[in-house]
Amino acid sequence: DEDFFKTVYCVKDTDNTAGSRNGFVAVISLNDVCSDYNEHINRLENEYTISRYLASQCPSLRPALSLSQFDGFPAIFLEWAAGKTLSKWIKEVHQETSLSNNHSTIICERDMTIMLKLACTITTALGELHHAGATHNNLTSSKIIVDEMDGGDNILVKVIGLGSASLQTDSSENFS
Repeated sequence: DEDFFKTVYCVKDTDNTAGSRNGFVAVISLNDVCSDYNEHINRLENEYTISRYLASQCPSLRPALSLSQFDGFPAIFLEWAAGKTLSKWIKEVHQETSLSNNHSTIICERDMTIMLKLACTITTALGELHHAGATHNNLTSSKIIVDEMDGGDNILVKVIGLGSASLQTDSSENFS
């Protein structure tokens, strides 16, 4: 699991030294237990390159700010994506809609509307990614960040974890 070999930090960027737009930066740093160091450095570099290239075309991706070091380890600095993972969001919805005996209750119309909005937003995000010529190659519910605003009336989605992503050129060659 690649997440075992890296640590994600949320760093406040008060003085905008890292270049964040929202005042926070995600720092993804390799750690000292990384077994295949070169492979994971390549993933960081790939995520940086693809994020830089696609950020202006895909609002559902967070921009890469820099590729550097953090506490002496290779790291990528990205715009922080506020919210929670889709997997956590799903668990919370299931907890809200279950009875004390763990039997599900009927999902109310409002919850169903929010779920459908979220499904459409995720579909749009993936459509943007594919339209720009990219393929995630490792998409899971932990690599989609859901940010509910206005009580769920407005849902934003960010696709993260582009370390395994590939980008098609006009000649159909992969960058990764």
